[in-house]
Amino acid sequence: MVLTTILMDYFYVGNHGNNVGLIDIFVQTKIKINDKSKVILAAPNFSSAAKLPVEEQAQLGTEADLVYVYKASKSVMFKAGFSQMFAADGMKELKSNTSNNSNN
Repeated sequence: MVLTTILMDYFYVGNHGNNVGLIDIFVQTKIKINDKSKVILAAPNFSSAAKLPVEEQAQLGTEADLVYVYKASKSVMFKAGFSQMFAADGMKELKSNTSNNSNN
């Protein structure tokens, strides 16, 4: 199973204003619990591919993903997960997010 790196669709579905391109570098690991279940941990790191309009950092933020996978049978699989975005200073300029609200 390959886990897509953008589980939150934070950049795909969100505000496309001030589009500067996206660099997505990530690490991922799978931890097998038993024959029927495993945990997947992923940490995508996002930065802008071009300069931002204001002299902010190119770093946009890091997402933390936790997914539990349970294979009930050969044809039935359950997945449950949680994702959290930790926005960097560059995200404030790009997404006009100055309220420091949580994104999960």
